[in-house]
Amino acid sequence: MIDSLLVISSMLGNVLYFFISSILIAHYAAGISFQPVSYRCNNTDTPNSTYRSNLNSLLSTLGSNASRPNGFYYSAAGDGNATAYGLFLCRGDVSTALCSACVSYGGADIMQRCPHFKTVVVWYDECMLRYSDRPMYGKLDLSVSNVLFSQNDPRPETFMVWVGKKLGNMVNRLAGDGGSGRKYVTDEAKFSGNETIYSVEQCTPDLSDEDCQDCVSSAIQYLVTARGNRALYPSCNVRNEMYPFYNTSVASSPPLLPPLPPPLLPLALLSPRPLPVRLPMPEDKHPPAGKKRYHSLKVISVIVGSMFGIIFIINAIFYHGRTRKAKNRNVILSSRTDVASILTAGFSEYDYATIQAITNDFSTESKIGEGGYGFVHKSDRAIV
Repeated sequence: MIDSLLVISSMLGNVLYFFISSILIAHYAAGISFQPVSYRCNNTDTPNSTYRSNLNSLLSTLGSNASRPNGFYYSAAGDGNATAYGLFLCRGDVSTALCSACVSYGGADIMQRCPHFKTVVVWYDECMLRYSDRPMYGKLDLSVSNVLFSQNDPRPETFMVWVGKKLGNMVNRLAGDGGSGRKYVTDEAKFSGNETIYSVEQCTPDLSDEDCQDCVSSAIQYLVTARGNRALYPSCNVRNEMYPFYNTSVASSPPLLPPLPPPLLPLALLSPRPLPVRLPMPEDKHPPAGKKRYHSLKVISVIVGSMFGIIFIINAIFYHGRTRKAKNRNVILSSRTDVASILTAGFSEYDYATIQAITNDFSTESKIGEGGYGFVHKSDRAIV
């Protein structure tokens, strides 16, 4: 019984250790706010359909592969017309842990925002997630676009030309990619004495170099008129800001030596075409982050407290059992010692010959009774 309790106590201790470790990791991830920058939902689906079941399997597969070092993965689930295809792309500088957290969160989040749609794409700052009922691997997709401005102030033509050349040079680096296969480049450069522009260009690694260039070039034409902006496509994204929004210590694809001449952007392109319509963001039905975190901490406290209580009770039972067993052993040893002392004290002073003599060789005249241990004799002489 005691051994079984020891085993159970040890197992619960290990479970508690891993549970607390997981909670700490989850709490760390929960401290990061994954709010979608934009998302699109197309092609309605029937609830509880075969495609929906395949989609759930697909999202699970994407989430379990989100720790890959290149931050990209493509998969499919099911067969025939009900096949679900999907991929994710994490920003080239984010850690595998952050990428995994973003993809896992995005899979659950987008199912709530677009619960009955077959074709969905969602962009976060750290990752992009998309799925469809049609194959998408290696295919350039410019069908969905979003252009967002964080600082949409008018800029002079000199700035437009400068940004066009800057982003064009990055396209050349993106095509060469330095052999990394990530199709991710960053750049920071000063336009004026105190004005630094930070830029990122990224394509999904399944695209050919030519398709990647076409995608990014299509995005650039919208980004030359303002200091802070981004263009989002399912196949690529480009972003400019006046602050470092990426991890500058993570190396992007190195510049080509010698650098290729940047593509010339005619003034017709520098004057952007009408911007794609940005869908209004629906009301966020999720509770505020503070309330979610407070509720999570309450649940964690109850669970951890309960597990500590169980382990404490088992250890208390084990300790009580050992103490009681040791106590009984001492009582038994003490009893045996007392009996031995009595027997020794009663007979150690007289040998058999003396007892035989004083009872007249155990004669019937000296017998005064009998009991369970035999006859009882009296002595007719004094023993000194």
